[in-house]
Amino acid sequence: MEKQEVLLTIKGAYDESVDNSESIELRTEGYSYLEGDCACLTYEESSIYGLEGTTTTIKVCGNQVSIIRLGTLNSVMDFELNQRNVTLYSTPYGETQIGIITNAINVEYNDNGLIKYLKINYEIEIGTGANSANSIEIKVQY
Repeated sequence: MEKQEVLLTIKGAYDESVDNSESIELRTEGYSYLEGDCACLTYEESSIYGLEGTTTTIKVCGNQVSIIRLGTLNSVMDFELNQRNVTLYSTPYGETQIGIITNAINVEYNDNGLIKYLKINYEIEIGTGANSANSIEIKVQY
């Protein structure tokens, strides 16, 4: 199956404390396709997230979701339910190690096995103390 052009609505949210929470919503064009046993989405990031010049690929393979960013920012974030994964986050300002704890993954597919909805709830641990509750929600229009 060839890549299909899609419209993505991406909502990211984080909550560091009762007083400090934020959400950002982005609508962008991208592609949806199958790669082996994985359903994938690819899109170019924008300046809204501060990631201009970065291509993001989201791969859903069974019970695992990976968000792969290449360009201005390079990272691979792996999400597995009730698992803690550690990744190196590389930015133009340097690298930092982060821990990702996945609390929930919800994926819905269309009749062709392509992603039509994805939501991930997770926590991020940075260094020795900065934790935040996060979510990413993606709606795909074909």
